Amino acid sequence: MRGRGGGQWLLGSSIVSDKARDLIVRVRFDPSWTCVVGEEYAALPTQHCKAHRLLPLERGVLATELTTARVARLTVPEERC
Repeated sequence: MRGRGGGQWLLGSSIVSDKARDLIVRVRFDPSWTCVVGEEYAALPTQHCKAHRLLPLERGVLATELTTARVARLTVPEERC
């Protein structure tokens, strides 16, 4: 999940369906926010945890795992030129 640019964090959750995967998605947009230029996915460590909320951080995001009463952290590595 590289770079901070124009983007949005999304949450996939088994709270919606037992067949859904619990994961974090980062969608990146062009500067005008009209076209998707990239998508990246990261599965939460505990599946079927009913992922619940996201909290964006400076270099990553926290996600709650509802049924396990845990918080998962995804860190975005620093970009290198």
